[in-house]
Amino acid sequence: MKRVSIAGILPIVAAVVLVGCSGATDSDAAADSAVQSGEREPLGLMTSLPIYWPDGAALDDLVDADTQLPWIRTSLEQRFDLAALDTLSLDQDSTQDFDAEPAQSEQVAAPLAAFDRLMIVQPRGLSPADNVALDEWVNAGGQLLIALDPMLAGHYAYPLGDPRNPMMGALIPPVVERWGLSISFDIQQPLEMQSFDYDGGSLPMVMSGQIALEAEGEGACSLDADDRMATCAIGEGRVTMVADATLFEMTEQSDKGEKHLQDLLAKAFN
Repeated sequence: MKRVSIAGILPIVAAVVLVGCSGATDSDAAADSAVQSGEREPLGLMTSLPIYWPDGAALDDLVDADTQLPWIRTSLEQRFDLAALDTLSLDQDSTQDFDAEPAQSEQVAAPLAAFDRLMIVQPRGLSPADNVALDEWVNAGGQLLIALDPMLAGHYAYPLGDPRNPMMGALIPPVVERWGLSISFDIQQPLEMQSFDYDGGSLPMVMSGQIALEAEGEGACSLDADDRMATCAIGEGRVTMVADATLFEMTEQSDKGEKHLQDLLAKAFN
């Protein structure tokens, strides 16, 4: 099979519609308990996907209390105090690198200081300062779930090439290589929904990437889900990386989708 680096692939929209079976579901026992007690842990979310707001939402929709929110946001907010993030660093003009002394980059990590848990799903791209801040935050004990998809498979509200659409092909942050991981993409794989099992659950994937462990890296990593998932111990923290974002593209709530999400959260966040 021909395998190429994601960096060499132009973003392509696959002609696959991602939908789940309709129907609301109950949260798991942990989520119910958290809601009843009023205790929800903070969770940061950085994404280009329509997870926090509906796809194509207008300004009026954002202030309308009747706007139907994406099911993933609703599900997350049953368990977490969710906050959308546009940046991980206050100092976007910083030229710091990974080898900077912690004292020099104390200000950079400020937006992450409020969180012990963070989700990054198909981001638009992390600045150098964001990469440094994320690395320091994880090393200090942060728990990160990051999904990087080489080719999204959903259909979105705007024409192809419109910057309001999600990132159709993942931009791999340099910090991923620092942790000892890389992602490749097999363009000849079947254009169909597949399921990959991991220790704790399974995930639906379409045109997924494949993760490899690099010889040099600061993380102690292991692979799962036929090399579509990696779990790394980084300093005092933990990174769970998935080379696909199919679950987060699903527009309809379903029993299966809810279980996939809750299992993944349990895997990523102790």
